[in-house]
Amino acid sequence: MLLAYNLIRREATRAAEKHKKAPSEMSFKFAFQFIATEMIVLGNTVSPGTIPKRLEPLRGNLEAVFIKKRPRPSRPGAVKMSKTRYPVNAYAAPLK
Repeated sequence: MLLAYNLIRREATRAAEKHKKAPSEMSFKFAFQFIATEMIVLGNTVSPGTIPKRLEPLRGNLEAVFIKKRPRPSRPGAVKMSKTRYPVNAYAAPLK
């Protein structure tokens, strides 16, 4: 498992370098799914010596798994009061 993890991280790092982004901007989960699917397909090749050459297009296709930056919310979040059937003492000491 550790070998597979390191191989996926290596390919994700190379793909990030190709796209001039940081490897931490890539989703490991989606990169794992994408690379694992491609490796299954590449495992059925007649000549295993061509696998490194066929990995180059894979790195180009990994652009889809980069995490998109989310815009900041326009207003801050708020804590909503819970609706309980029982009366709540706002001045009670917190539970220990």
